[in-house]
Amino acid sequence: MLTVDALRTFGAKVDEGLARCMNNDAFYLRLVKMAVEDDASFDRLAQAVEAGDRHAAFEAAHDLKGVLGNLSLTPI
Repeated sequence: MLTVDALRTFGAKVDEGLARCMNNDAFYLRLVKMAVEDDASFDRLAQAVEAGDRHAAFEAAHDLKGVLGNLSLTPI
């Protein structure tokens, strides 16, 4: 089960992420779940890397970095 404590154990900077979500645990966890289940973005990155398309890979990685960074999921 995804919890704030589990994310802390994972190494996420939960307090930073929560601050961006008005310290609303439920909202933060909902956004984290959406981010890690965003298979389309991860697939787009994998496909670009496999195809050797550096530009597309950069764009996909940059998109993921923005979402994951805003949620302070730094280990990912």
